[in-house]
Amino acid sequence: MNRINKREESMKISVEEALKRIAAGQMVIVTDHEDRENEGDLVGAARFASPEMVNFMATNARGLICVALEESLCKRAGLGLLNQNGGPDAIHGTRFCTPIDAIEGCTTGISAYDRSITLTRLCADDCRPEDFARPGHMFPIMEAEGGLAARQGHTEASVYLAREAGLEGASVICEMMDVDGHMVRGGRIDELAREWHLGVLSVNDIVEYFNAQQKAPAEDAAAGALPELALPTEAGEFRMEFINPEEGAADEHFCLFKENGSLQAAGPLVRIHSECLTGDLLGSRRCDCGPQLDEARRRIQEEGTGYLLYLRQEGRGIGLRAKIRAYHLQDGGMDTLDANLHMGYPADDRDYRMAGAYLLKKGIRKIRLMTNNPDKIGQMEAAGLVVTRVPLVVGEKDENRFYIRTKQDRMGHLSA
Repeated sequence: MNRINKREESMKISVEEALKRIAAGQMVIVTDHEDRENEGDLVGAARFASPEMVNFMATNARGLICVALEESLCKRAGLGLLNQNGGPDAIHGTRFCTPIDAIEGCTTGISAYDRSITLTRLCADDCRPEDFARPGHMFPIMEAEGGLAARQGHTEASVYLAREAGLEGASVICEMMDVDGHMVRGGRIDELAREWHLGVLSVNDIVEYFNAQQKAPAEDAAAGALPELALPTEAGEFRMEFINPEEGAADEHFCLFKENGSLQAAGPLVRIHSECLTGDLLGSRRCDCGPQLDEARRRIQEEGTGYLLYLRQEGRGIGLRAKIRAYHLQDGGMDTLDANLHMGYPADDRDYRMAGAYLLKKGIRKIRLMTNNPDKIGQMEAAGLVVTRVPLVVGEKDENRFYIRTKQDRMGHLSA
């Protein structure tokens, strides 16, 4: 009975589940259209292509192991299309580039270990054309111009999965060939998925998800939502959009962000900053909020990718008037925590759940969170994000030393 149940168990997964698995360094099986190749490919994020993943593909899937790349990553690595003479494209229009091997750390280039080095080198932020020997044993395929909107193949689908999982647009893929030498199709894909404990989804599933994501902004605009806009600032060029895009939303939280298509393995830099009018706008030295805001913007600008979520939660959620009353109590000897409690407010009434929902909606699953506040980390992890803390310590001044020490000693805030 157990064997029957296992055989009948469906390994079908949603795109959302596939994104979680890709972001966690796992593989999925993506099936093609029945009227196209009608095959299954193993797909994983190139950044997480360990020797074990490559060896599994070579041993079990047996097809050609390739790396599907968005065009910007091909250009960064100096990868040119093999077909540059105007002749016919490869079957199904696959855009193969010159095969490569990483130079540093590789021997012949063919081992699972060598190919893993080549794959992870392609994802490195400092990747350069001179890092690779040509020809080699790793076969890059360039995403079609326009991505899934232009071509609905394994290449475009796998690149899209990597990007939506919060990584760079680079996936390692391998066609599934059976022990008899024929390509794996139909029910045999399900059998192997159960044997390997891998989830299955189709290119069509990914296209439908992609279309829904593209349709959502247009529907929001029709319903009165505000689109994103370019916002040049003293810290650099950013884009801005409301976290809740509906016109007339009570909480006008917004995000300043930059996106250049390149992410570290731990995800983009993120700052979740609660409004502090006195510190952010007026330059008050009673707190460290203004310098933290400026430093977060500087780091995002320097890296070229990142998100600064600005939440309208003045005074840890009690509002500006109450915060000013708390300042009067602090001038009388109370610390920031006791002042809030004395007025009948919680020590900290801020809610970061909308920030987590916003990031997940953008397809981000891992973040490097610039914070000293463990509550932010806990709330983001509870929302389903993988968090790496990046300290944001900007230094004490005479006027805010007591405030900062109170946060550390009584509220558990972290230091560098």
